[in-house]
Amino acid sequence: MAVIASLALVACADSSPSGSGAVFTTIDELQAIDVNAPINPYNAKANEFGGYNKMQLAWGKNSLSNPNDLYPGLAAKWSLSADGTALTAHLQPGAKWSDGTPVTSKDVKTSVALGISQGNNPVTVDIVDANTVTFTQAKGATSNTFTTTMLTIPIVPDSFFGSHIPASIWTDAATASDTSASPDAQAKATAAIASLGKELVGIGPKKDISAGPFTLTRVNPGEAVLAKNPHFYDAGKIDPTQVVLKSYSGNEQIWGYLKGNQLDAAPYTSTPANVLKSILAVKGIDSVSGLSQVSASLAFNQKVAPFDNVHVRRGIAYTIDRTTVTKIGEPTSGTASASTTGLIGASAKLFLGDTASALNPYNPDAAKASAEFTKAGLVKRDGKWMLPNGDPFTVNIQVPNGFSDWIAGGKSITTQLVSAGITSQLESSADYPTYLKDLADGKFAAAFWLTSLGPGPYAAFQRVYGNANGWNASGANVSHSPAGTNGNWIGSPETQQVNGTSVNPGQLAASLSHVPADEQKKIVGQLAALTNDQLPVIQLWDYVNVQFVNTNRFTHFPPENSEALRLSPGVWMQLGYIKKK
Repeated sequence: MAVIASLALVACADSSPSGSGAVFTTIDELQAIDVNAPINPYNAKANEFGGYNKMQLAWGKNSLSNPNDLYPGLAAKWSLSADGTALTAHLQPGAKWSDGTPVTSKDVKTSVALGISQGNNPVTVDIVDANTVTFTQAKGATSNTFTTTMLTIPIVPDSFFGSHIPASIWTDAATASDTSASPDAQAKATAAIASLGKELVGIGPKKDISAGPFTLTRVNPGEAVLAKNPHFYDAGKIDPTQVVLKSYSGNEQIWGYLKGNQLDAAPYTSTPANVLKSILAVKGIDSVSGLSQVSASLAFNQKVAPFDNVHVRRGIAYTIDRTTVTKIGEPTSGTASASTTGLIGASAKLFLGDTASALNPYNPDAAKASAEFTKAGLVKRDGKWMLPNGDPFTVNIQVPNGFSDWIAGGKSITTQLVSAGITSQLESSADYPTYLKDLADGKFAAAFWLTSLGPGPYAAFQRVYGNANGWNASGANVSHSPAGTNGNWIGSPETQQVNGTSVNPGQLAASLSHVPADEQKKIVGQLAALTNDQLPVIQLWDYVNVQFVNTNRFTHFPPENSEALRLSPGVWMQLGYIKKK
């Protein structure tokens, strides 16, 4: 799998690197090049590249145990008040925009306002002085990830965006989140913010104004070129004078770039063993790996019968041999999931301890699968499983084109299902954006889905009991949309039973954002047990973050198992890595 998001910029006919100096060539797996979108990090086709020309106050290390463990970015240091409600950040001395003007607290406040216009939870921002700013959570909010949330927002220049954002956004944000305000007042304020957000998302400066180590200079559909920003506060650490980010449409294209010695580094890319061998045969190319907080899962749309029946989902789980699926789909950078919990194996061990062994691993078992299907009312005739109405029991699995591991893993699953008497075939979407849209629209009964995304259990369980399953958390408030509405394509019941207790899993998952640490393990235990019992998804494998580095032109890359490996090479450079050979 290659994770594909979107990016944007002003089109330019010529984007080949020019001039002397060290040119670092790589791929940004989170941004797909789009020459037509504005320079605005909140645009759906974001036109800025994290760590290069898009900057944050800090960069998350994605720690399993501490989601607020961060590397400094535009903030040199920060501190949280004793009650956890106020965060004070101090900007880097000498931080400047690429036009030479200082980065100030006013830029930070404008950035927060822009984020609020795009749906971010409201906070109060107080400018202490030009280089110091304090964020205060909304009344009644006590988010455990408040530090990370505020320090990882994109920072934009007030010189451009400030004049487009009215001061009324702050009063509207306060009213919209004030539970004591009248419903009409809240609705009016929310509508005003949404209307403003639609206007702001489409604007951006014509020329990139960056506070990062690089500025975007030109782009075409094949690549984006960034030049070193001489005004970056730590420019002495940055060896490359240019960065070229090449466009790609799938894993195969990245493999070609690597085998052609065209990349100095490549992000995680699903790579079969034979392809891995051919890539590592290229002189100077090596692999480096570390922890990846993500699992590949098979998810079900419970609005589509018979996948609303838990016995059907359990029967499928007993039919799938996850070890075989992993060997075929992700042999070089995946480990078969021990069980379905909503967490990667390392997190399950950390938060569940010995209780993890009590959960059902759903090891392949034809007899147990048959018993579950029979409980669901299915009947096996002439070796084929049939629905109660006499139609064949069909499990078609959707994947996006270009995701080679999902395609191979999906084919393995369909083969196993067919062997068990279940009608099944693999179907593919043209591209990842189309896949995500159709997924949200509920067009698929079963599809691959990334789960267990960290850092921390709150983020992980939002993948299963968040927006995709109908729950929307705003501060301490959690609302639920019925299956098939507002992007709820998983469609689990709003209340469910876990160990004999009725719970609202979306509320439980949202509570992980603010309950004390000593209460989190109990909630994680409930959610893991519920996920294991009800199987809204079946976890297939945990990823291993295997990346490629090329030492022909640059050296001093992050070492094996470095926390920095989960960040972009642009951030690596800020941390002192990547030196010209």
